[in-house]
Amino acid sequence: ALHGQAGFRADGLALSTADRSFGAGLTGAIERKELAGPIRLGLRGAAGQSFGAFAGPGVELRLVGQANDYVGKGLSGGVVVVTPETGLAAEPHRQAIAGNTCLYGATAGRLHVVGRAGMRFAVRNSGAQAVVEGLGPHGCEYMTGGAVVVLGPVGANFGAGMTGGRAYLYDPDGRHLAALDARSVSGTRLSTAIAGREDGPELAAELRGLVELQREAGSALAARLLAERAPLEADIWLVEPIATVASAAPQSGPATVAAFTTEGAVSIR
Repeated sequence: ALHGQAGFRADGLALSTADRSFGAGLTGAIERKELAGPIRLGLRGAAGQSFGAFAGPGVELRLVGQANDYVGKGLSGGVVVVTPETGLAAEPHRQAIAGNTCLYGATAGRLHVVGRAGMRFAVRNSGAQAVVEGLGPHGCEYMTGGAVVVLGPVGANFGAGMTGGRAYLYDPDGRHLAALDARSVSGTRLSTAIAGREDGPELAAELRGLVELQREAGSALAARLLAERAPLEADIWLVEPIATVASAAPQSGPATVAAFTTEGAVSIR
């Protein structure tokens, strides 16, 4: 019925766990010129596996409810938002509303999870952006590009095998730094990076922009953080591959990179 139609919007569509890979067909139809974007869909329910998989440019999916594993798998330019139902007993940012291995193999686009996700978030991400409010072990594993903002706790082995891209961790007290894989990544206060690196202003703008978009997605946590008097950048840790940090360090002397283990911080020259 929509063949040849140039852009449309629909809200209130119901999903169940039987609806797998929802959104992939829309991208295929756009690529075949059967549909033309933008296509914006508002959905409710519990989506099956691979919600928003391979969503390309012109596809925007907003789900109120929860989603199973592989949200945004292979995301290639689309926008996917998952927000919790209203009226939950617990605060939304303490709720797990997306499963494991979200954003697996993504190349472009943006994912917003207004709540927590499971393990292996953004594994092998090579270009997409994401904001999530907490995640399980092995986050950003083997990541080669893109940017991930985590506004909550992270599980063990974060950044293992990461060779590109960056993550921004909200962690005022540095409690979660022991979760970083010290063989692959290092962390520094974003405020320190902003002051000492040429790309500091770009990093600050990227973080602020993504948190603003998370607020627009409906996140009360993002709204609160942006409204606080203390600069957000002082409570954010920038996590990057060790090689990236070394190349960005001032060249006036030997580069010192801070890596973190379960015993605390160590310096690598």
